[in-house]
Amino acid sequence: MNKLTLLLLAVLLISCERSKEEQMFYDFMDGITIKSVNMSIKDLDFKIISLNKVGLVAAKDSIFILEPLLDELRVKIEEQKTSIEKDLDELYKYNLDKNKTKRKEAISIYQNLIDLTNGKIEDRQEVLGIYTPKFAKTSSKLDEYRLDSTRVISTKYEVTYSMHMPDTDLTNTIKVYAYTNEDNSKFLGIE
Repeated sequence: MNKLTLLLLAVLLISCERSKEEQMFYDFMDGITIKSVNMSIKDLDFKIISLNKVGLVAAKDSIFILEPLLDELRVKIEEQKTSIEKDLDELYKYNLDKNKTKRKEAISIYQNLIDLTNGKIEDRQEVLGIYTPKFAKTSSKLDEYRLDSTRVISTKYEVTYSMHMPDTDLTNTIKVYAYTNEDNSKFLGIE
């Protein structure tokens, strides 16, 4: 009788454990809720109702997503470069005009314009500093995916979960598609 009880207890404990995918999704959602509402999903009574693998995502599937993204980044980078060139032309003009004038009021106005234009240039360079690495990374990924378009780069899961929302005092049930990384060791995003 003791052996049978221990065996049943062991089976019960094993069946209550989360699967690898459930733990991955739990960890992913915990990170999201901590960032967005500053609460752990433990505090939100988070429960996975179902988690089912619905397919694999091949590199060729991502090519169609990355190409427009790359084009969009290319346009944004060109816009920033063009704006910086215009701002530099204005800056040159303001400096020339400032050096030509003798009136203190005019010098002050030109200095303000110079400072404002320098600030715009710095802001645009900062934006360019964000877009340029994204462009390089996206371009590299696109080249990589084109070389081996049949490679599996993600697994797609359909996930239904419930979570208590403290602000409304309601429990919401939500169905999403979740995507893993290439080696299926963590979730990267949901839609």
